Amino acid sequence: MRIDRRVAGPVVATVLGGALLTGCADTGTGGDPAEISASPTDDAEPTPDDSSPTAEPEDTSPDATAEPDTGTDAEEAAATPGTWRYDETRESDGTLRTADIDSEAPVDIDGGDDPAVLTVAEHSVHGGEAWLDLPAGSIDCTGECTVRVTVDDAEPLELPASRDRDDEARLRLGRAEEFYAGLRTAATVAVEVPVSGVGTVQVSFRVTGFDPEHFPGRA
Repeated sequence: MRIDRRVAGPVVATVLGGALLTGCADTGTGGDPAEISASPTDDAEPTPDDSSPTAEPEDTSPDATAEPDTGTDAEEAAATPGTWRYDETRESDGTLRTADIDSEAPVDIDGGDDPAVLTVAEHSVHGGEAWLDLPAGSIDCTGECTVRVTVDDAEPLELPASRDRDDEARLRLGRAEEFYAGLRTAATVAVEVPVSGVGTVQVSFRVTGFDPEHFPGRA
């Protein structure tokens, strides 16, 4: 029987080609299909995106390296501004500017609970003044007396003083400019007030926050 070589040649080539392809697929894998690497189209876990890091939870624990608060209650109280009230009045003989502040605690003279009031004043003609008003009672200072005034922790000042002619509960302080000079940069001021039938009463004021700009003749 005669074989047509034009047909047999391509058939053999096809068979051999398939065998060669099979051999290439097995190369490097030991012929084990389980060891064949997955193709890009196989299912696989996604690779994490390093460009979007996961936010770490905020650390709310106390800072062990922070320095403890060494301030005292007394220092904090002294640094708290008092409430100053400012006023300006036009009078027939000039302009009166005043600043007043309440005492830190009520002054119990007759069982009441009202504060005393400290006032510093500047008159455009008559100059500076300073006085203290009690909520009740009578100043025991007929004519002139001496009162002790303590500014912060300094040695007490002994200032001349007198009871007001028209208001028995008002104590007028002498050497007002000296008193004002200490007051404007002070934190606390304490005045020992002589009161009839009671004795000496110490009245304290927290004067931090005083604004000398309200007194242009003294600023």
